[in-house]
Order: sequence, then structure tokens, then C-alpha cells
Amino acid sequence: MKPIFFELPYLYNENYKDLSDPAQRRGLLNFCCNLIAKGYFRLYLHKSEIIEDDFVSNKDMEKLLVKSEGISDYAGLFVVAFNYLAEKHNQEFWVEKTPGHTHHATSILNQIPSAKAITLVRDPRDILCSKKKREEKVQVLKNDKSSAEANMQGFVEYDPFWTTLAWRHAARSIITANIEHTNRMLVIRYEDFARNPVENAKKICRFLDLDFREQMLDLDRYNVSEWSKQERSKSAGVVTDSINKWITSLNRGESGIATRLAYHELKYFGYKIPKMGIIDHLASFWYVIMALPQLIRRLYKKLKHKGARYTISVVKNYINRLKK
Repeated sequence: MKPIFFELPYLYNENYKDLSDPAQRRGLLNFCCNLIAKGYFRLYLHKSEIIEDDFVSNKDMEKLLVKSEGISDYAGLFVVAFNYLAEKHNQEFWVEKTPGHTHHATSILNQIPSAKAITLVRDPRDILCSKKKREEKVQVLKNDKSSAEANMQGFVEYDPFWTTLAWRHAARSIITANIEHTNRMLVIRYEDFARNPVENAKKICRFLDLDFREQMLDLDRYNVSEWSKQERSKSAGVVTDSINKWITSLNRGESGIATRLAYHELKYFGYKIPKMGIIDHLASFWYVIMALPQLIRRLYKKLKHKGARYTISVVKNYINRLKK
């Protein structure tokens, strides 16, 4: 069965081809446990090969092997690992929130009948604002090679065409999954949650059969575009100051290309679609022209930082998004 849990399928396709083999099944279970413990970026930030640090003990692994008997698909073994770790740490359930899962929502719900999915949809033009700010921050940090944030410059990519295309692909996946699995998927707009966090948090709790508590919204604010500790806000709770920033922060070409590429999806989710004039269309066309050189630059960065196999996997993802 095709793996669907994270965006580096070559890692387990090539290393764990025969899951009927106990040794390979053991390796994949250990890989899944390490992935759960460390997270996607921590596991692959500097290298593109399998990392097995024996996060679980031999005793744990023997129990995992017993629980996984008769299971010979990637999704099933991933669930076994998650269920075991949740039970071991006295947790009633587990949550997996890798952003890339939005591109595979239907597959995940098809392969895991017990799963429920909650998707927070945000206006792609505001996503562009956030990425644009991070890109500007990177330009400043490039002269400070001692800065920890500067090490991330190879992974911050701002391009209105490809970012919007990725959002559109994810949005279409969410729409399809929501139609096919209405009772198992909850879609909430980021803007609606920010403006009315209590009511939407209660909606999520009802969907998950949980009791709502006010403390659930007692959160520290964290904005990924504010990297330094000094820059990050000390305020708590859910705020609305990042809503519709695209109206003043994006130029006509940036907002235009996003609106053109994701027109139907923006309309489906009820986002504002401004009237575009000839200047807007011409300005947005510039980003279409620049899409190819930007793609080459992106792929070069990924090849440099993460290697050939990872880059090939990324190319396949781009092709898939163009097709759909």
C-alpha cells in the first residue's frame, strides 16, 4: 500500500521494501518511533538517509513486533507505533499534524478508518505575507553566519506562484476529503477561529467528543515570521492582527497571481476575490514568467542541503501539483 504519512517516500520504499520480513518491519517500526519522537525537520534537517537511534527499548520493540503481526502496510505499522507510544505514556489518543498531510487527506482517511481530520484553512495571500516577511528576515540574517536563524536560510522560500500552487493542491485535497468523509473531517477557516476562538474550539471539542475547557485557549502567541526571542510577542491567546494583511503587504502582481491560480478554491472557502484590472493581470504574469527560474533556484537549494534523492522526491511532488 502506498505510504502517505510524510513527504519522503523514497526513504522507506527503498529501505523497507518487504514488510513481511521481521527485520525490515522492525526497522520501519523503529524509524516511525524516531520520527514521532523527533519530528520531520529534526530528523532530516541535515541529511537524507534513515536515522535509527533506538528511541524505544528492545523490550518495547518486542511488544511492537507482536502488535504488528499480520500487518504488512506502511500506514498500519505507523498506527501501531503511534498507538503503542500513546498507551505507554498514558495518553487516551494521539495527534499527527505534519502540514504535508493536507495533500493526502483522502488517502489517510481511507487507510485509517478510525481517524478523524481537522483542517485549518488560511487565505493563501496571507500565507504569502508571512513567507515574504520571513524571506526579508533571511536577507538580513545572511550577513550574520553565526546566527542560528541564518542556518535556516536554505529552507525559507518565497515565491507567489509555487506557494499558491501548493496551497491550491492542498485545498483541492481538503475539499475532496471533506465531500467523501463528511462525518470524519472538520474544516475551519483560520480567520473564523481567530475572530471567534471560543465557539470554534467548542466545535472542535464536539467533533472529537471532548469536554471544552477555557484553558485550551490560554496559549502563548507564536509567529513563525518572528524568529528572534526579542521580536516575538509576549501576548497570549488568539489574535486577529494577521488577517487580511495581504491587502496592504502584497503588491498587485503577488496578490493577482494568488487570486488567479486559486480563484475557485478561494471562492469555495468564502474568501474575498477583488476585481482585477489589466494592470493586475500584467503584473501577475511576471510571476508566471519567473516561476521556472525560481523553481531551478529552489531545486538547487534542496540538492545542496538535502541531496539528490530528496530533490527527486520534491520534483515528483511539483509534477503532481501541476497535474492537479
